[in-house]
Amino acid sequence: MEAAQTVVYKPDPNRLQTRQIWGVWLALSGGGLGCLVFLLGLLLFKATANWLLGLTISAGALMGAVAFISDGLSLALSGRRDEVQLTPDALAYTHGPRAIILPLAEITRLESRWAQGRRGRGHWALVIMDRFGRAIELDIPYGRSPAPFEVRPLLRDLFSRLPGSVEVDLRLQNYVATGQMKW
Repeated sequence: MEAAQTVVYKPDPNRLQTRQIWGVWLALSGGGLGCLVFLLGLLLFKATANWLLGLTISAGALMGAVAFISDGLSLALSGRRDEVQLTPDALAYTHGPRAIILPLAEITRLESRWAQGRRGRGHWALVIMDRFGRAIELDIPYGRSPAPFEVRPLLRDLFSRLPGSVEVDLRLQNYVATGQMKW
């Protein structure tokens, strides 16, 4: 029998590109709108006797523009260095500066969860839990979800390395077999 090797899973570049496009669009549109309202507030500040109104509008618009730009840029730049590493004895997930490491012997459950998103949209998530309650949660690509990782190959490799006592959600077993998540 061949010894298990370390496998590194990186985000799908196409999914990251979608995230980057949305992030840049958010930064440009929100920042541009905020700057426009800021200028309008300055005009009101200079043109009217109600200087407090113009100053308030300008300050609020400037804060809004900064928030949109920072959120958009963080969305566009996030996920570049993320990775999941499956070693012979552990599963490690690195997201930005944080890393979660679960020893394979400590993993007790793999489950799927429907995570409700904003505006009624949601996505499937893979949750890998150990006996201490620590968990790694990865979005499962489903429809148009911008899930950065293709988790199907990870699950396939993980199933072969986990002890037989691990509870595995039936939906995940079907997902590995068919590539589709079903209720």
